[in-house]
Amino acid sequence: MMRQLTHICLATLVGLTTTQVLAETTAPLGEQVPVIEAVRSLDAPAVDGLLKKGANPNATDALSRTALHYAAALGQAKIMALLLESNAKINEQDEEGFTPLMRAAQNGHLDAAELLLGAGAVKDLTNARGETAIALARQNRHTTLTELLSASK
Repeated sequence: MMRQLTHICLATLVGLTTTQVLAETTAPLGEQVPVIEAVRSLDAPAVDGLLKKGANPNATDALSRTALHYAAALGQAKIMALLLESNAKINEQDEEGFTPLMRAAQNGHLDAAELLLGAGAVKDLTNARGETAIALARQNRHTTLTELLSASK
């Protein structure tokens, strides 16, 4: 939160509004995106507050990952729902080609995968290594998740 306030104070000095700072779409290498940091801290109220103040749910970090990638990887369905309500891109691929569904599948987060599938995630996209969400779930021995993905349309 202190870093976010620092960014806002500095931005004000150079003539940017708080909304412009919060809506930044891509963080330079080494910089943090406040909504992503709130997700990584498992802080749903902070994520909700940032989104309500205009934070871009599709802002990416230096690895081209969005807040939804991190929430899915951490199995944070409540935070994912907040991001999806704010129009987070559900099939966005990071620099390695991973989608949020792939991150959920890789880490065995059944609730996260169900939420993403219900919101329209495409299960057959491939990452840079040619892996799908089903392949990642299978590789990591997440049997129930593999069955869910196999049965979904």
